[in-house]
Amino acid sequence: MQYFNWTSLDLLSKFIYGFLILFTSWNTQVQSANMTTYYSVKGISSWNKETENGGFCKQAAFSNANITYQSRVKSVPTRHPGIGKPGFCQSLPAVKEDFILQVLTPPQTGLTFSVQPTLYWFVSKPITADFIFYLAKAESKSIDDHKHNPLLNKTLFLSISKPGIQSFSLSQYPVSLEKNIEYKWSITLVCDSQNASTSRIFTEGRIKYVKPAFDTGQRDFALYAQHGFWYDALDTVSELIRSHSTNKGLRQARALLLQQGELLEVLAYN
Repeated sequence: MQYFNWTSLDLLSKFIYGFLILFTSWNTQVQSANMTTYYSVKGISSWNKETENGGFCKQAAFSNANITYQSRVKSVPTRHPGIGKPGFCQSLPAVKEDFILQVLTPPQTGLTFSVQPTLYWFVSKPITADFIFYLAKAESKSIDDHKHNPLLNKTLFLSISKPGIQSFSLSQYPVSLEKNIEYKWSITLVCDSQNASTSRIFTEGRIKYVKPAFDTGQRDFALYAQHGFWYDALDTVSELIRSHSTNKGLRQARALLLQQGELLEVLAYN
């Protein structure tokens, strides 16, 4: 028979070893629980190692808490909303005094680092009608001024069944923005196709393509907003919302961006 003769030092060593194993297991569980709680508070439904490594949850939580739009353009406001008027557009019953057509731009010219950005706009009522999408250099006089050769002057017949935020991508057309050139873009709702020049509701904003001084590959809408790139911040967070429609943190982030862009009428449809 073999006898074990443990000294006090042996007993102490084994006690410390066992304690370390138990502590490591407990600490791992606590960290996992803390991360789940942290992201849940930020509006993220769940957390796991894969999503942490992917950075999506961190980005959404960080952006929700810190998104701040910093305009880099100092000028008079260039945004014009389209507002319905009583009896103005009798051929379209949805167009009443509470009807709003709005380009989603900041009050002053917004920046983009994309030569073919996606433009966002808002309509407050379901509607089926012709819409004119127009893009030209800012020195052009009006939508009817064809001498300045607009980059885009496209009429689309749209049936919008649900009011809210809409999008229009320039990548669908052979259109590219030039660097450091200010453009105006507009959307016109045509009430009467036979008299489109006068019977319409019109909204306009400004955009400028600028090369950024930071890495744009991170898809970080908070970073884009901080550097004044309104269009890319709005597009990135909107794309994430389309992929993760139940994520409250992303919707809260977009609501903050819209609020900072003074687009309060859009918040109820976010």
